[in-house]
Amino acid sequence: MLFSGYPMLGEGRVVYGNLSPLSAVAPEDFAFTPIKHNHAASNNIYYMAVFDNGWIFIIDLFHYTYGFFEKWGMYVVITDPEGRSFFRKGELNKKALQIREDRLFISDGNITFEGDGSTFRIVCDYSDFSCDITVDNHLSPWKERDGYHFISPDRDVYVQRIVTTPWGKAFGTITVSGKSIPVQGQAYGDRSIQVFPPLKLDPLIVSLRLFSSNLEEGSWQLNLLEHRTHKAFGSMRFPQLWVGKEEEWLYISEDYSITYSDFIQEPEYPYEYPRSINIFSSSGGALVSGTYWVNKMFNFTDVMKEIPEIIRPIASIIFKRPVFFRCLGEFSGQIRLPGEEPKDFKVYGPMEYVIVR
Repeated sequence: MLFSGYPMLGEGRVVYGNLSPLSAVAPEDFAFTPIKHNHAASNNIYYMAVFDNGWIFIIDLFHYTYGFFEKWGMYVVITDPEGRSFFRKGELNKKALQIREDRLFISDGNITFEGDGSTFRIVCDYSDFSCDITVDNHLSPWKERDGYHFISPDRDVYVQRIVTTPWGKAFGTITVSGKSIPVQGQAYGDRSIQVFPPLKLDPLIVSLRLFSSNLEEGSWQLNLLEHRTHKAFGSMRFPQLWVGKEEEWLYISEDYSITYSDFIQEPEYPYEYPRSINIFSSSGGALVSGTYWVNKMFNFTDVMKEIPEIIRPIASIIFKRPVFFRCLGEFSGQIRLPGEEPKDFKVYGPMEYVIVR
């Protein structure tokens, strides 16, 4: 199946695959505004970048709510090519929060996210970490269909995702423990809302956000995101695979196979994680295949341990135990489009492997 004619996909080229239609979004779709819901909810702004020097930058601002429980927070993870990492988490000052409804703007004075669809800016100012990073979009923001994946029949359980930066250029400065580093590279960002019963979380969420590390071979991106719903909702699979070159998409599909192997169980972690991921997709006469190899795990987060010890017993009744494995690796793959010779490509970046048990 082919589809084309979406301005956000490039200069009118045919994009192969079988993804549902993509829709343009308005600036107010980025706004970090409260939502009404009947379960727990996680409201997130997520950005990541692969810099030209091989460093990785991940930042997430979140608002969790469940009944009377509420938390505004952020975390940032930075790692160098050797896997040496810096992790910072913190709470936002709710009394100082400023939020706009006409575009993305949220700030408590220490952390600010803002953007209008063409440019986004992330500013942090903490004693041990600061940054000022601008992201210029190469491609326009979009959402799949209306942006919603309804999981329960009554539509009370759902995920909404707006891709604010499908592909952009990131540049600016990061300062960690008094040392400033000028950075530039390629970026991805999204705005998401997840509404779910706290004991029926998705048991597995996997993402690959990968970009070329050697720009002399061309600018490539492979972006994969998939999650499976809790068995109470049928263990449904929601997959997305995007492959692009030179800031244009070549292949976008919901139809691919993924195989995890070479699992490793380390004594200090409660669960195992894979060291290799094989991907194969064929649709519309096009084919994508390859393997992602983990070089190093640079961050492990046990969400339960991030909750203050005094309320963990209560939290363990309300929430299951999500853990995050964040790894560095490289994907070696090939894409073959109809009527063209196969193209080999390599992309580099983080895998986030999230388990809830």
